Amino acid sequence: MALLTSTQKKLDLTQVDCLRANGLENLVSRFSKLMNKINHNWRTRKQLGRLNQAALKDIGLSQADVAHELEKPLWK
Repeated sequence: MALLTSTQKKLDLTQVDCLRANGLENLVSRFSKLMNKINHNWRTRKQLGRLNQAALKDIGLSQADVAHELEKPLWK
């Protein structure tokens, strides 16, 4: 590993703290978005599974389409 020379720029502690905070905020934001997606998929797939044959026909879906959707992991 190369040693820093006096001519190289160094990050001061406030810049390092800022980078750490932004990384944590990014992680929290990504986790929150994933949880929202999982919740949305769970609710909509639950509703889709409750539809009868006539309702599925109205929206142009078959039982096979519904089965395929219900088999997907919640995060997809």
